[in-house]
Amino acid sequence: MTFETVIIYRFKSYDIWYMYDSANNVIGFEYSQLSEINETLKNTRIYYEKNLQGDVTGLLDARGAEIASYTYDAWGNVITDTEKSFCYEGYEVPFELNHVLYRGYYYDRSYTDTESDTNLYYLQSRYYDAEVGRFINADSICNLGISGTVFGFNLYSYCDSNPVVYQDKTGEALINVVFAVIFGIAGWHFGGWVAYNVVKKKNWKYWALRSAIAVGGAAIGWLAGSLLAKSVASYLKMYPDVVFKMTAKIGSSSFYSIMKLLGINPFTLSMDSGKFIGVARALNSQKITLSYEWAVNLYKKATQFGYMM
Repeated sequence: MTFETVIIYRFKSYDIWYMYDSANNVIGFEYSQLSEINETLKNTRIYYEKNLQGDVTGLLDARGAEIASYTYDAWGNVITDTEKSFCYEGYEVPFELNHVLYRGYYYDRSYTDTESDTNLYYLQSRYYDAEVGRFINADSICNLGISGTVFGFNLYSYCDSNPVVYQDKTGEALINVVFAVIFGIAGWHFGGWVAYNVVKKKNWKYWALRSAIAVGGAAIGWLAGSLLAKSVASYLKMYPDVVFKMTAKIGSSSFYSIMKLLGINPFTLSMDSGKFIGVARALNSQKITLSYEWAVNLYKKATQFGYMM
């Protein structure tokens, strides 16, 4: 098995090298500089076994033999696991070195008693506590009510209180909500474009992703949220009229949150005077503070169309 990227996590007594494929999915890990175990283990490579939701359900050795397994409840609490230790060239290797579990999230736990741990999942921008089923700190106020449900007004809520259907790899606005909004405007063309752009060929993954997008992006845990966001952003930049239609379909905070999530500055898109006014009005809210870059592009567009600021 090949990998494209390696990210190193450095602890007090050991390093772990996480391996990622070209779609930015973590596929396994390798021990490095394990002073407390033995230098012999330096090149021990372990691969992940996952289900369609992205949960790590097992660990495989280099020969493909399963050496550990996990099951979880819907919220990410570990129900069963067989991780104890295994022997590599006569040395015992503890599985506590593995930090990637439910939904492929990073789980903060220690290998030794001298190292701190929180028993929380790290979702890039926030920590999630599976025991209580919520984040330990609030989401951005700009995401308030973005999902359109009562749970969307709870900024500590995880996956809109529906973890069976949704996932949240960044701790921010659900990518599922983005799918639902854009699909409602662009229809099947959007689903087909994104699916082909991500998968590159019309196989089962293409049809699965296209169908998932049509129902709001449910059950796509096998694909990295960052890759999907990048593909959706590419679509909107290619078809900017969809962005302008969004300003009339959703509220100011939701529009701003989606643009920020996808990394799109709407003022950099090609537009006429009417579309500029639509975007400017959509972002004219006391709840929204534009970044310096957005403000500069707003000023340039306003000047271009003859508006005074």
